[in-house]
Amino acid sequence: MTIPVLWLYGADAVGKSTVAWEIYDRVTSAGRHAAYVDTDYLGFCSAVTRESSADLVAANLAAIWPNFAASGATCLVVAGVVVTTEQRALYESSIPDASLTLCRLRARPETQACRILRRSQAEGLESDGGVSGLTEEHLRDYAEQSAGFAALLEANDIADFAIETADLSIPEVARAVLSQAGAVWTGVI
Repeated sequence: MTIPVLWLYGADAVGKSTVAWEIYDRVTSAGRHAAYVDTDYLGFCSAVTRESSADLVAANLAAIWPNFAASGATCLVVAGVVVTTEQRALYESSIPDASLTLCRLRARPETQACRILRRSQAEGLESDGGVSGLTEEHLRDYAEQSAGFAALLEANDIADFAIETADLSIPEVARAVLSQAGAVWTGVI
């Protein structure tokens, strides 16, 4: 049995996690048994270098998919960064019989910067309660780096399709992704 895997990737603040969760919610609301994973949480390990984190993510995907399948999941929605065709192949091969559809979400640099700043303000910019604890100047530098990473992803485009998120609501982005993801996903738009 083929396992449909819809994977959303892109630079920071393009909406990967938020849109992937919206899609997961739509898929499950339509009566399908789905699983959701954000690969950020599969690759955080201080003993692993950034260069080798893809191997860890793939190993963790391979380890958790059987548990999802044993619980009844028949498809997987993923949020996470994919940079190279080798990573794409590694991730797809980590789930037996996976049919990977890779969607790159993108946003204009000014949109990314605004979202990064807004996210940090919500988390408590420069406070002990904030996740980032970064100053506004550091956040602007971070946004600039993220825009550079987005340009790299654009130049090294490995996606099946891309969706611009800047002027769309989360539900609109989810609909756009699902409408282009193929027949197996269109029943949940």
